[in-house]
Amino acid sequence: TIILLVIGMALILILEANKGLASYNWFDKIVQAFFCSVTPRTAGFNTLDFAIFSPATVMFIIILMWIGASPGSTGGGIKTTSLALAFLNARSLGKNQEKIIFKKRSIGNSSIQKAFVIIVFSLLTIFIGTILVCAFDPHLGFMNIMFEVFSAFGTVGLTLGITPSLSLASKIVIITEMFIGRMQFIILFLAIIRKAKQRLIKYPEIDVNL
Repeated sequence: TIILLVIGMALILILEANKGLASYNWFDKIVQAFFCSVTPRTAGFNTLDFAIFSPATVMFIIILMWIGASPGSTGGGIKTTSLALAFLNARSLGKNQEKIIFKKRSIGNSSIQKAFVIIVFSLLTIFIGTILVCAFDPHLGFMNIMFEVFSAFGTVGLTLGITPSLSLASKIVIITEMFIGRMQFIILFLAIIRKAKQRLIKYPEIDVNL
């Protein structure tokens, strides 16, 4: 969380110091940059019009909305722990380790698998939602639509100003994204997929070329 806050504030300050934050003094620029780094992952409250930000800043805010808050909070997104497990898994693969070791603790495979499911299916859901809204309202612009869908999935509430212009079909897509993002995929899977029967047969392992 601290890393995301610091990096977010620094990048927004660098990218928007002479653009979206040009009218503020340096103290206010730092405060606004910090606030813009916090709210995309939690409250979704904004004191600035994000539509005036550069595309690079908007893309970074989209990433923050996708990551979201930490487990146990009311924030949405894939959660900071899922992102952390993804990085730790990549590091363990780079070191050719069979287990993910962090602070003298090994992380179970079930946690890694859940994080993988959340990350993959969140992106799949968001991309499908973006494609549908682009099909229903192509005149709203790709960047605006992508921001809207990511915000809906993360239940953030931020927008670049296109929400009132969405068609009925697009509104249904946005509502669905909000519902799925709020429920989380693990809960949906537990509710839909039946528990697998215990197998008495062990199949041979294979390696897949990636």
